[in-house]
Amino acid sequence: MRGARGSAIRVVHGPLRVTKGTMLTEASTVLVAVISIAALVAVALVAGLHIWYAMGLARVFAGRETETWRAWVPLLNEAEVLRLGRVDPVKAALYLVPVVAVYAIVLKAIAAHRLNVEAGRGAGSTVLAVLLPPVWAMLLGQDRPATTPSTGLDEVPAPAPGVAFP
Repeated sequence: MRGARGSAIRVVHGPLRVTKGTMLTEASTVLVAVISIAALVAVALVAGLHIWYAMGLARVFAGRETETWRAWVPLLNEAEVLRLGRVDPVKAALYLVPVVAVYAIVLKAIAAHRLNVEAGRGAGSTVLAVLLPPVWAMLLGQDRPATTPSTGLDEVPAPAPGVAFP
């Protein structure tokens, strides 16, 4: 069969159609299907983890008199965790820089440790905050802040949202 300009066109009968000299094989179609399904599963997994983390953070924020909608905005929720842990929330933008993101994770660990101390939790919760943030947020959201702090961390309150650190 010849095309409009005289080039050969291969026609495959069945569900696969090919034009202008390219031929899709059944193996490549299966590969595209597998990659598409894997991508959909990955998107569903990431969305599920985000929803789980946001639900936990919303409870944490509600217990600390912060607006709960901030838990649902991806970078803002990390900035709010930093703010509640008395770390400059602007530094949450460091998560966007590939190598410097390690420093942002260290800052999150510091902020999470301060939040855990306020809730009467130990260093294990800080490790949990870094390795499994949704589990940490869920567990921390179930606790109320300790009424009698064991350290002087409560002497310096968290700044209001939108207030920059000096």
